[in-house]
Amino acid sequence: MYVNRHAGGEPLKIYVQCSTHGILDPLQMDETSAENLSHLAFRAASNPETARGDLRELSLSSDEVVRGAVVLNESAPEDVINRMREDESSHVQECILAREVL
Repeated sequence: MYVNRHAGGEPLKIYVQCSTHGILDPLQMDETSAENLSHLAFRAASNPETARGDLRELSLSSDEVVRGAVVLNESAPEDVINRMREDESSHVQECILAREVL
């Protein structure tokens, strides 16, 4: 699985490529499928083996839970963590504090 960001003056869109279903676009899915995609993004954001570039992309997600998972990921690049300190989400800020305690 990999995550790719596509933005051309439009809001961030996350596409996931999986070997079974090809490219998945949350805007083209029913609610259950979109929730599954969000779950996949969360799992990738939480996985310490996720590539740093993918973590950078996931840190731009519109989902604060995914962004918080990136913050808590020990493999997240420091420049991403520093940028996330400016995130307006209280959830992300709580994750920043939790990361500092770990």
